[in-house]
Amino acid sequence: MRGYSQDLRNKAMELYKTGNYNKTELAKMLSLEYATIRRWCDRYDETGHCLIMKPIKEGRHSIFTNKQAVLDYLQNNPDADGIELGNQLAPHVSQRCFTIHLAEWESHIKKRGKL
Repeated sequence: MRGYSQDLRNKAMELYKTGNYNKTELAKMLSLEYATIRRWCDRYDETGHCLIMKPIKEGRHSIFTNKQAVLDYLQNNPDADGIELGNQLAPHVSQRCFTIHLAEWESHIKKRGKL
């Protein structure tokens, strides 16, 4: 599906507001599908505008984010390795995922002199 600019939407709504054109005529005049014009007009009638609706992008959520638990565990068990950390602190997280988190945190931990 191709997107349409806000300028085109505004132009369509300006023509729609005049009342001189029905939705079919607007679609033909602007070389758009009738369904597109109908959707824009319905949105305009409901909200008073026809802004581009952008979805909120959240991205992936981390399964394990408790860095302080890792630091505390390492302080009490200084010889612990990544496998032991994962098994003790995050048994529900895959070893690969946990290792990636440790690698990301390692530079931050070392910079603060906590490791």
